[in-house]
Amino acid sequence: MSQDTAHQHAAHEERLRLFWSVLVRQLLLLLLFTWLVAGWQTREQAIIAFVGGSIALVAQTLAGLRGLIRIDQRSARHLLAGVLRGEVTKWVVVVAAFVLVFRLRPEWQAGSMAIWLFAGFIVVQVVAWWSVVLQEAIRAAKTTSTINEDR
Repeated sequence: MSQDTAHQHAAHEERLRLFWSVLVRQLLLLLLFTWLVAGWQTREQAIIAFVGGSIALVAQTLAGLRGLIRIDQRSARHLLAGVLRGEVTKWVVVVAAFVLVFRLRPEWQAGSMAIWLFAGFIVVQVVAWWSVVLQEAIRAAKTTSTINEDR
């Protein structure tokens, strides 16, 4: 295996590791958030929050599977195209899921029900964003540390 191919493989493995770690964090926080809502509000509101978070989790999973895992070891152009396909997939799934939820449960469109649905969704999305930001900060700190040790 050439050095370039080995580097591409390592980068792909790093993306996959980040993807799965973010999904696990999202799922754990969704379960914790649902549990907190169940203790603070009604069981129905907890279920609604869980549904909202599940929409985000499913969309994020499909985006990752479509955008990152299928990339394998290709060029940066292919990586970018895969990520863009994943983002489009994610938002199509999100819109379709909310439309479906509101058609199946029209009472969830009003007042606190809609707030809990969107709160669950937003909590899971924020975990994804912050997980990536924190992961990049950790990687940057490690890189800086390694550079300083080499000096």
